[in-house]
Parts: sequence; C-alpha cells; structure tokens
Amino acid sequence: MGKRKTNEKLINNEDKSKKITKNIGEEVFLSVIIPAYNEEGRIESTLIDVDSKLKNKNFSYEIVVVDDGSKDRTIHVVENLSSKISNLRIIKNNENHGKGWVVNKGMLESF
Repeated sequence: MGKRKTNEKLINNEDKSKKITKNIGEEVFLSVIIPAYNEEGRIESTLIDVDSKLKNKNFSYEIVVVDDGSKDRTIHVVENLSSKISNLRIIKNNENHGKGWVVNKGMLESF
C-alpha cells in the first residue's frame, strides 16, 4: 500500500452519507484497521495501547475504527478519544454487516 497525502479526518455515516472532516495534514504510511461491534468496554484501552506503540515510530500512521452498527456506546467512546489520539478516524455503519465487510470497508477508506 503506497503513501497518500490527506488533509482530512473522516467520520462517515454510511446510510446518510454524512461526512465530518478534521485536518490531519500529513502523509500516512501505515493504516491500522480496527473492526468494532459493541466494544465500549475495551475499545478505549485498545486504542490507547495501539497509539502508544506507534506514536514514537519514524513513520506516520492512522488508526481507523470501523464500527459495525454497534448498539452500545462504542461510537461515543471512540469520538471522545479523538482529542487524545490525533490520527484516529472512525467509520460509522448504521447496520451490522459482519467482520469481513467492515475490515474491507476500512481498507478501502484508509489513506
């Protein structure tokens, strides 16, 4: 996967095609795709751990959480972490499609 330059952080609501962007403004070398379904109890520690392992590396990265229609507060937890993890993105899906589908979606949407 090659590098792509981007200047936006994407939050996508699949059914309504609603996009919210924030500036990241750097080339992304590595995209970490994390599928999530009803993960409110463990997603915060997972994201903090992944970010802590990568933030001192000599390459740029993004962490892409692809929510698979969670019924709990997974989305809320991830959105609250966006102020602590600057290169965190979330892709929201209103319906559950299964792990393979959301992993594929994350790969297609990664920078």
